[in-house]
Amino acid sequence: MEYSRFDHEQQIMACWLITNDIQTVLEYTENLHAVPPEQLDQLQNMLIGMISLYDQKFDKLFKFFEESLKAQK
Repeated sequence: MEYSRFDHEQQIMACWLITNDIQTVLEYTENLHAVPPEQLDQLQNMLIGMISLYDQKFDKLFKFFEESLKAQK
């Protein structure tokens, strides 16, 4: 099966949804009352960091994808 540039773009965008998943977990942590506040804060900071990290990685990937398309023309 041969894939088009649009298929590749859709796959990249689908992977990028991991940041939405992490955001959902982050929002869920707001209801964890049994976790000590310092541990909850640390967990939330890690999740925020993961969102930022993956946003940067996928942004870099998408720019690479766009540049590779320009090079093919």
